[in-house]
Amino acid sequence: MAMRASPPLKAKFLFDEKYELKATPILVSQTAPLIGTLGDTIRVDLMDDGDQEPPPQSCWDKACGSSDSSYFHRVGDTFGWRFVIMLTSVYFGVKGTLINLVSLAKLPYYRQAGIGPKQYQQYDVVTKAPWAVKAWFGAMSDLYPWGGYAKRTYMTAVSVVGAAACALLAVATNVPSIWQSGSPLVSVPAITLDFMGVNLQGAVVDLLAEGRYTAAMAQAPLSGSDLVSWVWACVQGGQFVSAALVGFAADSHRIHVLFLGAAILAVQVIPFSEAGWLGDPRVAPQDRGFQWGKLRANPRVFVLAFLMALCGVALAVCNLLDAPWQWMLSLSLSASVGLCALAFWALPLVLAKCNLYLYLCSVLYVNISGAVDYFYVAGPSCVPDGPHFSFRYYITYSSVVQAAFGYLGVLLFQACMRKWTFRQVLWTTVVLEVAAGMVDLVIVKRWNTKVGVPDAFMYMLGYNMVFQVASMLNFMPSVVLVSKLCPPKLESTVFAVLAGFQNFGGMVSGSLGACLIHVLGIRTAAVPLPTAE
Repeated sequence: MAMRASPPLKAKFLFDEKYELKATPILVSQTAPLIGTLGDTIRVDLMDDGDQEPPPQSCWDKACGSSDSSYFHRVGDTFGWRFVIMLTSVYFGVKGTLINLVSLAKLPYYRQAGIGPKQYQQYDVVTKAPWAVKAWFGAMSDLYPWGGYAKRTYMTAVSVVGAAACALLAVATNVPSIWQSGSPLVSVPAITLDFMGVNLQGAVVDLLAEGRYTAAMAQAPLSGSDLVSWVWACVQGGQFVSAALVGFAADSHRIHVLFLGAAILAVQVIPFSEAGWLGDPRVAPQDRGFQWGKLRANPRVFVLAFLMALCGVALAVCNLLDAPWQWMLSLSLSASVGLCALAFWALPLVLAKCNLYLYLCSVLYVNISGAVDYFYVAGPSCVPDGPHFSFRYYITYSSVVQAAFGYLGVLLFQACMRKWTFRQVLWTTVVLEVAAGMVDLVIVKRWNTKVGVPDAFMYMLGYNMVFQVASMLNFMPSVVLVSKLCPPKLESTVFAVLAGFQNFGGMVSGSLGACLIHVLGIRTAAVPLPTAE
C-alpha cells in the first residue's frame, strides 16, 4: 500500500510545520488509525461528496467498536487467537504479573535486610539492568537464530533462568538456616543478582514479543493501535493482580510465598512458545549460523546496540560495588551524551529525533525512590510526623489504583485521543506528570497536613491517579509511532535499541538520584524486620 511504502513521510508530519494530504476513501480507511493521531498537522477528505456523515459515537464505541465488529473480534480476526494468547501469556503473565510482583517485593526485602535508601536505590538500578541491555539481546536474536529459531529458543532459555532465580529467592528468604548461614549465595548482592535474573527473563521475552507484534502491526496497517492497546491492557491487568498480593504478604513477612508463585509464572510462557504460537518461523538449514549479511548491511545499528549494552553493564557494576558518586555521575553523563550522538549516526533522522525526546523524558525525571519509599513507610521512630504507610497501603492499595488508572489511560488513548496530534498529547501529558510529581514535595514538606488534607488521600490522588493516566497517555502514542517506523527484518534490534534507550535513561535517572541522595545526606534508620516463623 502507498502509505506502507513511505514511512519517512508519515513521521515527517511530526517535525515539519504543515502538510496537506489528498487521499481517496480507500486509502484513508487503511491509514486513518495512524495518521489520525497526527490531527491538525494534516487535512484529509474522509468522505466522497455523496456520503452521509456517520452518527456520533461514544468514547466506549470508539474504543471497542459496535456489537457486530467489536474490538475483541477485530484483534482476534486480524492477528489470530493463538498469537493473541501468546501475547497475553507474555504481557499479562510475565511483564505484567511476574515482573511487577518481583519489583514490588524488593522494598520489603531490602528493608528486612537492613539496607539504607541510597544502597537500596543502587541495588534497584542493578536489578533493572537487563532492560537497558535488551538492545544487545535483540541484536543477537537477529544475527544468530539459535536452534533454528530467531526467538523461540532464546525465550525458552531465559524463562528457565527466570524460574530458577525465583526458586532461589523463595528458598533464600524463607529457610532460616540458609538465611543465617552467612553464605555468599544468600548475601544481599547475590539476592540482587537473583532479582536481576528475573528481570532478564522479562526484558528478553518482552523484546522478542515486541519484535513479532511490531512486524504484525506493519503487515496489518488497518489495525491502528488495537494491538498496542491489547498489550498494555494485559500489562495493567497483571500489575493489578500482583499489587493485590504483595502488600499483604509483606505485612505478614511471607514474601517467600510470592516467589514460589513467581516461578510458576516464569515457566508458563514456555509451552506456548514451544508450540509456535509466537509465529516465529523455522530458519532453513542452509540459512542458519551467524548472519554476517545482516551485520554488514546494518553495522551502525549493531554497533550502537553493543555500546549501549556495554554502558548499561558498566553502570550496573558501579552501582553494585557502590562506586564513588563522582564516578557514577561522570559515567552517566558521558554515556548519555555519547549514545545520543551515536543514535543520530546509526538511526534514520526521524527515529533519532523520537529517540532523543523519549530518552530525555526518562533521564530528566530524576528517580529518588530510594529516599521517597523509605520516607512513606518509615515508622514514628524515624519520621515522627510522617505518613507511616503500611506495606498493605503503599504497595497493594496504591498499586491496585495505579493499575486501574493505567487502564483508564489505555481507554482514553484508544477511545478519545487517537485524533490528537502527537505534540498535543505529549505536551499535555508532560504538564500532568510534572504536576503529579509535585505531590511528593507537598507531602514531604507536610504542606497538605497544614490545610487538613490527609497523606493517604494526597498520595493517592497525585502519583497513583493523575501520574499513571498521564504516563500511559505519554507512552502509548510513542509505541505506535515507533512500531510503524521500524525498518523491516530488523524489528527486534531497532525496537530494542529504542526501548533500551528509554530503559538506560531509567538507569541513569536512578544513578543520578543515588548521587543526589548521597550529596544531600539523606539517611534512614533501616532496622531489619522479623522473618516469618
